[in-house]
Amino acid sequence: MFGNRALFATTSLALLAAAIAQSTTPTQCDFLTSPLLCCQQVVSGDLPILGPILQALGIPLPGAGTEVGLNCSSTNSIEVLLGACATGDVVCCDNNDFGGIIALGCQNVTGLL
Repeated sequence: MFGNRALFATTSLALLAAAIAQSTTPTQCDFLTSPLLCCQQVVSGDLPILGPILQALGIPLPGAGTEVGLNCSSTNSIEVLLGACATGDVVCCDNNDFGGIIALGCQNVTGLL
């Protein structure tokens, strides 16, 4: 009986530690597995000109250090390899719910060939 409880406690602690480590580790933007966007420009979220524009559009202001994609469209790894985003930046973004005008929380793709 004591062995089952010890096994349960050990397993629970290991799962909790893994969940905490996973939740504090930022997600990576992988070329092959992540949803990709092609943004014509990626700028810092604390750029002074963005504040009034975002407020006028009703979009919450991003925090300092947040990357913002402008004029974005969905794409995938095959389209990127075929040159679909030759003039833009291939990124993954946390919030792309604004019709492609703007995407918040963008990061560069890893594993890009």
